[in-house]
Amino acid sequence: MNAPRLVRSGVTVGSWTMASRVLGLVRDVIFAQLIGASAAADAFFVAFKIPNFLRRLFAEGAFAQSFVPVLAATRAQEGEASMQRLLNAVAARFGFILIIVTAFGVMTAPWIAMVFAPGFADNPAQLQLTGELLRWTFPYLGLVSLVAFSGSILNTVGRFSVPAATPIFLNLSLIAAAVWFAPLMDPSVRALAIGVLIAGVIQLLIQIPPLLAAGCLPIPRWSETHPGVGKILTLMVPALFGVSVSQINLLLDTVLASLLVSGSVSWLYYSDRLVELPLGVIAIAVSTVILPALSRAFAQSDAESARATQTWAIWVVMVLGWPCALALMLFAEPILSTLFQYGAMQVHDVQQAAASLMAYAAGLPAFMAIKVLAPHYFARQDTATPVRVGLIAMVANMAMNLMFVWSMGHVGLALATSLSAWLNAGLLLRGLSQRGWYRWTNIPWRPIAQLSFGLAVMAQCVWIAPTAESFIDLDVWERSIRLLGILSLAGLAYLAALWLGGVRYTRLFHRRRSMKLAFGLTDFVVSTPQVVTIGNFDGVHLGHQHVIEQVRAAATERGLPTCAVVFEPQPREYFAALRGMVAPARLMTLSSKVHALAGLGVDTIWCLKFSTVRALTAEAFVDDVLMHRLRTAHLIVGDDFRFGCDRRGDFGLLAELGPRTGFSVAQSETLALDGQRVSSSRIRSALERYDFTEAARLLGRPYQFVGKVCYGRQLGRTLGFPTANIRLSRRPPIAGVFACEAITPDGQRYTAVANIGTRPTVSGVGVWLEVHLHKASLELYGLVLTVIPRFFLRPEHKFASVDALREGIAADSARALELLTA
Repeated sequence: MNAPRLVRSGVTVGSWTMASRVLGLVRDVIFAQLIGASAAADAFFVAFKIPNFLRRLFAEGAFAQSFVPVLAATRAQEGEASMQRLLNAVAARFGFILIIVTAFGVMTAPWIAMVFAPGFADNPAQLQLTGELLRWTFPYLGLVSLVAFSGSILNTVGRFSVPAATPIFLNLSLIAAAVWFAPLMDPSVRALAIGVLIAGVIQLLIQIPPLLAAGCLPIPRWSETHPGVGKILTLMVPALFGVSVSQINLLLDTVLASLLVSGSVSWLYYSDRLVELPLGVIAIAVSTVILPALSRAFAQSDAESARATQTWAIWVVMVLGWPCALALMLFAEPILSTLFQYGAMQVHDVQQAAASLMAYAAGLPAFMAIKVLAPHYFARQDTATPVRVGLIAMVANMAMNLMFVWSMGHVGLALATSLSAWLNAGLLLRGLSQRGWYRWTNIPWRPIAQLSFGLAVMAQCVWIAPTAESFIDLDVWERSIRLLGILSLAGLAYLAALWLGGVRYTRLFHRRRSMKLAFGLTDFVVSTPQVVTIGNFDGVHLGHQHVIEQVRAAATERGLPTCAVVFEPQPREYFAALRGMVAPARLMTLSSKVHALAGLGVDTIWCLKFSTVRALTAEAFVDDVLMHRLRTAHLIVGDDFRFGCDRRGDFGLLAELGPRTGFSVAQSETLALDGQRVSSSRIRSALERYDFTEAARLLGRPYQFVGKVCYGRQLGRTLGFPTANIRLSRRPPIAGVFACEAITPDGQRYTAVANIGTRPTVSGVGVWLEVHLHKASLELYGLVLTVIPRFFLRPEHKFASVDALREGIAADSARALELLTA
């Protein structure tokens, strides 16, 4: 999924989440007026938090993070029918477990209340009320878990609106219960507990129409079996501690808070609710859309797309998350006063909640980072690492809880949670880097400095922050107008500081959309300075990716777009033709190269005719190409880069001319594996040995052909083996018959057998890729097909007759299927 599509999906989820969180704030304002921070309020918040904690831990945490990757892989690799069997099997087993757990929770509610709120034991009436309320709220666990199951399905098939809008109905139900029914009941919190149950029923019912429309409504069938069920369970057990550690930590805070002075649970609840607003609107929205995108990318072996998706997610939460955290810390009291300081909520309650809000806000960027880093592991179906990280963070949180709680009270609990979140996020990021799954080539010091400058300017607005006491005599409208003015001023100060510092961070949301492809020298002149790299980029292998990462890092530091200059034909092809020699085989076509470079985040790809550029002197190349047309601000080239007539230009000349003409030059470090340089020649050598594993290691992805299926002679169809035909414009590095995987544009994977060559039996003309897909009856003409060779079967040779050709294809097809399914 490219950045614009991620943005659209993220905006959809974020908009609905924003609406839900705003209604949630309205709900909490009403709660504050109705029940304040009383003992009854503590009882309701515990009864409300227990099923929500279990829902986030199991349904939206472990289950969703294990279920979505398996569902996405099943859909991409096995098709819709297999996906429906998986849904039916999971629905039966998941539903049965939920019935048992819900019944157990209702029957043992008083004992569960004692476990989660042991401090209530000193107040029997409060403990009894908590157990009674829990009997009403616990069934919500089963209902909302089914809602999460449905939402995971809809997110996987690209329908984000209904799952994102669903939480709104919980807030509407609780608001209605508080306004209309609470005054009729004693205690009033009983109406709120009943409202929770009603909300669960409504939320489940609204999932049915979109599931029917998508054609993926689960029908629980215990007799239905699917290997994916076992895979989900295998991933789910360790995932319980993976992405949900922050929820466990918050619940541990509640347990310890029940041992503190009355009101501590409520103070933590109100402060946590404000942290949840930006967390949900930004990080959870981003996390929701990147998990299916990452899962599809890994299922399709698209490492470039996965890397671009992860980069997009990290930068979004950085540039949006940090100012939100700072705003909550700077303006904790006025925000809480405006929202909650009415009725039963007193100034003392606001001050205590503000203290814990500042402690929670200090960890908000880490909470967000966890939400966007953990999906990378789950999309790769690696749950072991988040488990280890989560356990370390949880143990650290408990230790810090015991260190801080007795001296700092409820604030110490919030601070311990934030510090453990930072530990969790740091370990997750280090794990991705150590495995080579995701890393920055260089630490982006300049963007970090620019972001820090923006935050420092924003912090100067703290002097206008009013106190809770100053808000006592103001009504809700006066408070709201004053708070809105304060937050607007702080936000504008932040944005202005970023702009003055040279940050154009909105490009992060549209990077892929701006990709342009240009050919030749005629009339091509850019209007914005560029960070440029030049090379053949044949294969776009790990060495090339290493260069592009450096280019993107330099562009991010300078707030500029990126440009890659390539040549057609490639220089070695041009000189081989001049000398009557055979040029090295191409690893990829120009269109595939463009697609791969765009996937790495290059904004402009400029293809130059080599014969024209070769005629330019080195100085003319610098003046005309680099300065006049590209407006180069910074140039990164390899250590063997040569340019200009007779290849007289080199890095030394660039380093000399660059400062004179206004651009800086850097030499890319050589990337080596096993002590040898990663190069196109090394990959061609591996392919000549049919060592596809080694080629994939050097490329950073499987070696593959990508091309549009065109009409052939229909011979395969008459022989009983219909083929998809792709014309190869240049000689590939391999030829013969291969067992392959074929991937259609919608992500469906098929086993296949392919012939790459000139088709000698039928006196073929030109080089073709002919693919026969096993167990597939598809109309592929005009579609772009990806073909990944896995095993070499035999060289291409001429058969004596058409019947012999048919028998040969049948044998090749059977052998390929055997190898691919072994």
